[in-house]
Amino acid sequence: MKCQRCETADANKGTLCGICEIIVSRKCPGLDVSSLVPPHFNMGLGEQIEDKAHLKRRLRELEKQGKIEGSDA
Repeated sequence: MKCQRCETADANKGTLCGICEIIVSRKCPGLDVSSLVPPHFNMGLGEQIEDKAHLKRRLRELEKQGKIEGSDA
């Protein structure tokens, strides 16, 4: 089933794809929403993120390097 909003991506659990769910809900992509979206370019990190586990791993790495503080990873 295709997304009813963009009509190109596959819909997730509902009628929208993950990216359209974020746009419609106006939430910022983070750990909770990252599991809903397909692999995407994460604006906060400035790199491609493959899934929720990848995002959590990168946040932990950056926190250890001292580049970010207080992530929820």
